[in-house]
Amino acid sequence: MSQFREDEHIESVFNEIGYGSRILCDIGARLQYSNAANLIRKHEFTGVLVDASKESCAELKLTFPGMRVVESIVTPQDVNSLVPEDCWFFSLDIDSYDWFVWAAMTVRPALVVVETNPLPIFFAAKPNAACKDKNGYGMSVSAAIALGHLKGYDYIGRTEANAFFVRKELDCKFTLPPMNEHKGLWCGNLNNVLHG
Repeated sequence: MSQFREDEHIESVFNEIGYGSRILCDIGARLQYSNAANLIRKHEFTGVLVDASKESCAELKLTFPGMRVVESIVTPQDVNSLVPEDCWFFSLDIDSYDWFVWAAMTVRPALVVVETNPLPIFFAAKPNAACKDKNGYGMSVSAAIALGHLKGYDYIGRTEANAFFVRKELDCKFTLPPMNEHKGLWCGNLNNVLHG
């Protein structure tokens, strides 16, 4: 199950725009707090689950034997070799240089869900050695919105940690309820653009 009702919002989007190819890619795929598990179980999605943890990948293979599970640290240089061309749903949560991974993607899934951090303006410029680096990890909501706009997506809102984007040409009318609280780990930097 998802962490902050993401499953419910993902279904609301797809109930409006359609379930398309039913192919997904989840990078930073863990069984706990999964944004993809409900789509696989309930809506017969297939695709690719990617995580750097051997243990997480073993659990995913056992739970979803029909899915392609890849144990890998994803970089901007190799993301396009992992995301299926006809991907309809994409989830990204690697607590690292997430912004650059999404920026490098050439595939344009219908719905993109990315984890964010609570900083005002921030995106990590290099991989973090540890999960949720205290100096900053991933990308802020504002950095995600800016990138989504450049990539031709409408920002339709966020949960306590994940921002939602739908391809502009799909003209999605659904929006998430307003959210002021952010439950991401607070970071030492307050207003950086790059974390060196």
